[in-house]
Amino acid sequence: MEELIVYPTPYLVRQHKMRQLQGKKGVAGEEPITYEAFVDRCIKQVVVSKHLLGDFKKNLVLHSIIRKLKMQNKLEYFDTIRSGYVQRVGEVIGELKQQDIDTETFDAIKLDRACHRDLALIYRAYQEFLNKNRLYDQEDRYILCKKHLLESDFISHVDEVHFKEFYYLSPIQQKIINALGEKAKISNSNLTSKMRQIKVVKSPNRRAEIVKLAQVILEDLQKGLLPHNLCIVLRDRAPYERILLEVFNEMNIPVNIQVHAALIQNPFVKALMKFFIGGTSEYFSQDVLDENIQNEKFSMIEWIGFVKGFLEERDFPVRFCDVHGDDFILFKRDLNAFEALINLFNELNDVSQMFSEESIGLQDFISLLDIHLKSRFYTYSESDEGIWVLSPVMLRGLTFDKVYVPGMIEGEFPKDFRPDWLLKDWERVNFNEKGYCLDTLDILLKKESEAFDFITASANTGYFSYPNVAENNTAVMMSSYLENLLSLYETSIENLSLESIYSFEGTNCSAPEPGVISESTRQKVMECFKERPFSATTFNMYGECPYKFFLARVLNLSPPDEDGEYTALARGTVLHKVLEKFFRNHREGLEAQKLEDYSQEIKSLVDEIMESSGVKGNFLHPLLFEIEKNQMAENIIKYIASYLKQTGDFKPVFFEMGFGYKQDFAFEFAPDILFSGKIDRIDENSEGKLIIFDYKSGSTPDIKQIEEGTNLQMPLYIMACEQLLRKPVVGGAFISLKKGAVDNILVKDKNLPFVSGRRKKGVLSQTQWEELMTSVKKTIRQYADNVRSAQFALQPKKCPKTDSFGSFCDFTAICPWEGEE
Repeated sequence: MEELIVYPTPYLVRQHKMRQLQGKKGVAGEEPITYEAFVDRCIKQVVVSKHLLGDFKKNLVLHSIIRKLKMQNKLEYFDTIRSGYVQRVGEVIGELKQQDIDTETFDAIKLDRACHRDLALIYRAYQEFLNKNRLYDQEDRYILCKKHLLESDFISHVDEVHFKEFYYLSPIQQKIINALGEKAKISNSNLTSKMRQIKVVKSPNRRAEIVKLAQVILEDLQKGLLPHNLCIVLRDRAPYERILLEVFNEMNIPVNIQVHAALIQNPFVKALMKFFIGGTSEYFSQDVLDENIQNEKFSMIEWIGFVKGFLEERDFPVRFCDVHGDDFILFKRDLNAFEALINLFNELNDVSQMFSEESIGLQDFISLLDIHLKSRFYTYSESDEGIWVLSPVMLRGLTFDKVYVPGMIEGEFPKDFRPDWLLKDWERVNFNEKGYCLDTLDILLKKESEAFDFITASANTGYFSYPNVAENNTAVMMSSYLENLLSLYETSIENLSLESIYSFEGTNCSAPEPGVISESTRQKVMECFKERPFSATTFNMYGECPYKFFLARVLNLSPPDEDGEYTALARGTVLHKVLEKFFRNHREGLEAQKLEDYSQEIKSLVDEIMESSGVKGNFLHPLLFEIEKNQMAENIIKYIASYLKQTGDFKPVFFEMGFGYKQDFAFEFAPDILFSGKIDRIDENSEGKLIIFDYKSGSTPDIKQIEEGTNLQMPLYIMACEQLLRKPVVGGAFISLKKGAVDNILVKDKNLPFVSGRRKKGVLSQTQWEELMTSVKKTIRQYADNVRSAQFALQPKKCPKTDSFGSFCDFTAICPWEGEE
């Protein structure tokens, strides 16, 4: 059965993948995706001849449309274009589309008020502009998905689509799910509070609040809590993100937060704007503006070309090296701003080409640019691996050991919502009485309360804090949510003074000795790996290098996600699906004379699965995508041709057989070691004997790696298969899809169809077979005990840093091991 899991947030996808890697229960082998990715894949064929209009371009287009309608005297309410008008109109149009309210529907339900008549006129003109120019905006994606969902190749081969942790569905989301019919399954975690212990702290101000938070987290880390099991929750990021980033950097606490700032706030952009009005700065200390340019009049496109040329002539962004020297952080900050500025210019160019533009002078251009720079943002500080910093709504469905929630004051959480001036609250209520679900103040407050439930349902322990005063030294009130929590848990508030926060007396915050795992951390590791299933991959990793296991499986470090790249994992997933479908189609066996027919079937399967996998956009050119499909099909056909030459009556009976996921599995010889895995294919003959096959798109392990304990997959799967199916397994083989043939083997019957008479490596006698299995049992017992006792020595058996062993490792850049003396 083909299943697809869809989550509303990328954090749920990431936590799902982390649990898969850790052997937690779930759907093995399935790649979960976000709702946004689901929509994009469903409409991929529909929008192939269209272009997406981003939110920034959308506002530029709306500004031009409103300006044009105003010049034609067609607007009553929007007599002047005030600050914030255009953005709010765009937000309301987006909100209407989320309700599946098109222009005709809005015309029919709108009230007879000037602002509604203007909004309807602008909405219609905007939609006509999109249709005329073959454009679609973010919200149109959902409407297109609803209309064309069942035509999508992506969804046609899926049997069930699981929508998890959505809780609230907009009308357009509900219609998309309805369109799927019985394929759609909806499930949400229970929002009952999991918290068993809370602490509430009152600090003198926001900075002191964050300093105390950092101290508490340091103590928790020293107690053995792991960063990926902790989460900081910010309802209102603006007052806290800069302080949090600064304090946590000073205290060397890894934190995953990306800080954005308006382009106009960047020093380089400020200097550029200042230069055009006659000012100087370190960025343009030797430059002089041509006086004649002050009297010129150009179109927007020409002015943008002038500024881009000006910057290019002065060797930006390379000039940042001269300005900042060795200060990489400032260089990166300005480089991010420069790239965002160029993207802004490109988008202004795109929209300007769609409208007739009048010529303007330099000062008018600077004034217009200033408006855009205030609404355009760049990445001020990159996110990093570490403790997640999320908004409350992003906590839905997530689980942590502990959450930390600063800023618990009335007006911020719950937020003090202001009535909408464009669609007033009573008007929204009126629309909702007609079957819609527009946000009213009551609905927003209900969602706010639900967001707090997400927090209390996400962890067993909660740390809540709030400042005594806000930024302007005005007194603030504690959140009503926190008051309710205090009464529920009968907990008192800890009042902190500045002296207690900035003094570490009586608090042991000293760092542990480098390289030594504390006893409390050792205990945490033991508890964790008693409950967590092992896999062949985790045992292999420990066998290769215990320290590599520590970095990857205990600290959960990983290289950056390869978004937009066609990875080996993606290729392997496609290969497995093609082979699974092919052999399922031919359970009764294959006939040698039908190889040509099988070849065509394989090509069709590769084409179908590659097209629906969403990887096409990761190739630099469509031709490269076609080459990859052809190469993949050739490899599989080559293997099938080799398979047809084998004799014997073995036939495939199980495909992608997972175990230890939905139900715990442990070996009978080691009942305390949970184990999970997935066997690619199991063949059976008329005597009830079984063979295990594992597909490899890269190199295949041999018996030497089994004996040295660096690849135990095949013997582990053989033992698991015998225990699960209660039938004898006479061998296993790795199929190299690169070679198109069986490669390395582990068998106790030399007469198996894929074993050639010349092959001796991997062919064992009954005695050798039993000795090997006994050795593997002892090895995994030792590995599991070592992991649980936190023994992660720098003693690699395979490491790319030495010439003696060939191996791949994600952590060579941070690993201190340099080989044996």
